[in-house]
Amino acid sequence: MELYDSPNCTGNVVDTEVTNADGDATFAGLAPGNYSVKETLQAGWQATTETCQNVTLVAGATVTLDFGNQQVPGVGVCETWPNPSLTGDLGTWTATGLWHVVDEDTKAEACPNYLNVTPFPSSDYDAWYGQDATCNYNTGGVNSGSLISPAIPVTPGPWNITFDSYLSVEPLASFDLARVYYSFTGPAGPWTQLWTKQPPYNSWEHITGLNITVPAGTTQMWLKFDFNTVDSVLNNYLGWEVDNICVNPGTYGQGLSAPVPLVVSEVLAIPNPVKDVHTMTFLAEGQGIAGLEVEVFDLAGKRVFSSSAKGNKLDWHLQSNEGSLVANGVYLYVVTVKGYDGTEVKSEIKKLVVLR
Repeated sequence: MELYDSPNCTGNVVDTEVTNADGDATFAGLAPGNYSVKETLQAGWQATTETCQNVTLVAGATVTLDFGNQQVPGVGVCETWPNPSLTGDLGTWTATGLWHVVDEDTKAEACPNYLNVTPFPSSDYDAWYGQDATCNYNTGGVNSGSLISPAIPVTPGPWNITFDSYLSVEPLASFDLARVYYSFTGPAGPWTQLWTKQPPYNSWEHITGLNITVPAGTTQMWLKFDFNTVDSVLNNYLGWEVDNICVNPGTYGQGLSAPVPLVVSEVLAIPNPVKDVHTMTFLAEGQGIAGLEVEVFDLAGKRVFSSSAKGNKLDWHLQSNEGSLVANGVYLYVVTVKGYDGTEVKSEIKKLVVLR
């Protein structure tokens, strides 16, 4: 707190005090006159009153000024890997064992048993504990690995974690353990278990209700997705995949959750024009993007293609809704972007040129 010898926190600073544990600061031994007091906000806090307050002091008087503050509400964050590296929306993850990022479409083509679990939670990539070559996690022995997040910014109070999970593992509770942990200390732990594997298996499930309380003074959190076969038998299942990992302030299911607000900065068709390729991508850039709906029309207004996907990307193989390749020409497209907060943003009508 700074004390000025003039109103409106102008003039000279005549004294400076730091508030005690009760939030009090005292300026003593002052002569009568007009003063002002200015509060210096600390990181992670915002003012609920004026940070500069005027006061007129008369001889023998004591004047109390009240300054109000509250912690800045936490901002939710979500992870959807946009490329085949371990660097995603939150930053670079650390992976051990068989954890790696995989293209869902490529995996579906390489692993026939995976085709029956569509639709996928997003149209691009996810993190998978498994092997590309064999479509399972059978290494001939016991194996395990962890997927650890970068530091996630948080504020004290209630938070909740949600994620999409696909488990194709041995159903016995004591084997093929899939668990989620969190730590407030660092990527080395110590870790607190938040979730463990549970049915149903062999389908994508949206996991919710994982509530935690961030202690006072804590500004960062880490997540760990941990898999351990425990033994070396019955390891020919597809494994464990996770995607759309979200960390939001509030308690899930009690009306307090505050997902990342939807902000759409740009909607693109890549490449455009489409030349010498048979697949192009509709991409939405921004934050808080839960999914897309894409509609493509010919110049006569007939809808030739429509589809939806979770995540911020949708691949189109240039096939119409009837399954035939579209002809060369100019098309119009509209992308509706859906947010985790329940809102939607519809793009303007844009042109797409196909010149194969």
